[in-house]
Amino acid sequence: IFLYDFFAAYNAAIRLTVPAGRGERIPLGPTATALLFANAPEGPLVALWATQINLEGALKIAGDFTAYDIMGNVVMPAARQQGVRVATDPSYVRFAAGTTPDDIRARLAAAELFGMGDPFKVDVSIGGGRRLDVRIASQRNQPLDGTVKIVKLPEGWKLPAEKAFQKLEAAGTQVVSFEIEGASFDPMAEYPVSVVVESGEAFVRTDAVLRPVFAARAPAVKADGDLTEWSGARWITLGAEQLSGAFTPGVKNDGANDSTAKLAVTWMADAMAIAVVAEDDVHHTVEAPSLAWQGDSVQVYFDPRNDAMPEQRNVQDDIEYLLSLIDGKSHVWLVKGAEGNYRGAANRVEGFEDVDAACAVVRKGRTTVYELVLPRKPCLPNISFAPDAALGFSVLINDNDGAGRKPGLTLSPKGTEPYGAPHLYRDLILE
Repeated sequence: IFLYDFFAAYNAAIRLTVPAGRGERIPLGPTATALLFANAPEGPLVALWATQINLEGALKIAGDFTAYDIMGNVVMPAARQQGVRVATDPSYVRFAAGTTPDDIRARLAAAELFGMGDPFKVDVSIGGGRRLDVRIASQRNQPLDGTVKIVKLPEGWKLPAEKAFQKLEAAGTQVVSFEIEGASFDPMAEYPVSVVVESGEAFVRTDAVLRPVFAARAPAVKADGDLTEWSGARWITLGAEQLSGAFTPGVKNDGANDSTAKLAVTWMADAMAIAVVAEDDVHHTVEAPSLAWQGDSVQVYFDPRNDAMPEQRNVQDDIEYLLSLIDGKSHVWLVKGAEGNYRGAANRVEGFEDVDAACAVVRKGRTTVYELVLPRKPCLPNISFAPDAALGFSVLINDNDGAGRKPGLTLSPKGTEPYGAPHLYRDLILE
């Protein structure tokens, strides 16, 4: 039966689309798309499908047309009134001969797309100046109006109970901000917040745990391993509660008996600096700076726009550096660069030793100091260097005593790691 269905669907696709010529892609929001064959011989043809395998809904298109299922069978008018099926397997819509592409685009833009999961994705973060930012990403093909309601706050926080948003464009994003009164933030503390975003009869509740960290302003920092310039920094201590997930089966991190660390971030008018002090009895590295994550090293992660969501990572602007000490020499490897920021001798975005970044890694006894200074223009082009600016930030301090990579110390939640999960970064606020 499966093979029969497969060949029937394949034959329908060949019969309908091959004579139709070249198609034009028409997005229908993040969850669905269409391909318009304006020159199909029996009248313009549109193929519809969902962009995600777990979605199935329908598109209500106004006016006359003929709908076909994946097998090429005509959908009866009574069933068609419920909307044309939109799923990972395609449906087809035939318009009358002479219908113009502009008319079809307009009818698709006005069509109601429903049953395709939540109408929006929601993320909650701390913005600069003690601000609560609710980021709403539309999953629909039409503009949305709605309301953001605050349903849970940490004790002592005061802010408006709700705010409206208007004309959230199809596949667009808006940030609704609330000024917080009475909030105080402690290093490494967690603050639970719940919001409900409504539009018409649809709503999405998001329960978030906010975990802000802060970067103090500094007059100047030189990457030399000497931390006397860091006297005014906000240091964060990392221990057993900040261990990442496991990397090597059977290889554990024994906490204070194995490795501990502290870190701080400062910023200047034209640069940002990160310092890590790691305590570890064994310093084990690999030969190549690009593979230094396999041994003792530090990975530093930035999300300049702080716009990552669990199902919508938005990594185009994200940046990752890898710091290491190999054969007595400090290395700073650009693992991931911001899209379009071509640099280096090979004019690449990433995958090279960054000569614009100043790095010093100094080991004395069981203490290793990592100090990194990143100039704004070449290294961090999308970060706003101003008081109250906010960005996503995380680190992973790797540990390997020679038997395999151990769980590291991280700013991401316990048992996780920053790699591939920018929505788990902390909100870094510039003071």
